[in-house]
Amino acid sequence: MLKLLFTFILLNTFLNAGVWTTIGGLGQKELKPDSTYTLDTLGQNPRVYEFTPLQNQDYTCIIVYTEGDYQSPTMQCIPKGKGRKIEQ
Repeated sequence: MLKLLFTFILLNTFLNAGVWTTIGGLGQKELKPDSTYTLDTLGQNPRVYEFTPLQNQDYTCIIVYTEGDYQSPTMQCIPKGKGRKIEQ
């Protein structure tokens, strides 16, 4: 009984470690981002990825991952050439 419980705990830990996500993504195309960078903020380290979607080359999508707060990533897609100029 103890061997069965140990096997179940070990198997459960292995399956919850992102293995199924990795296996499911093996046949997918990998898109390299156009640009990656981090933002200098207090208390967090947001990582920003910019990419052009394969099915709509007229858009740029931006994904922001933040650390420490365990929130889902934020994604925004905007038409290329439609952005406002930011004055500094």
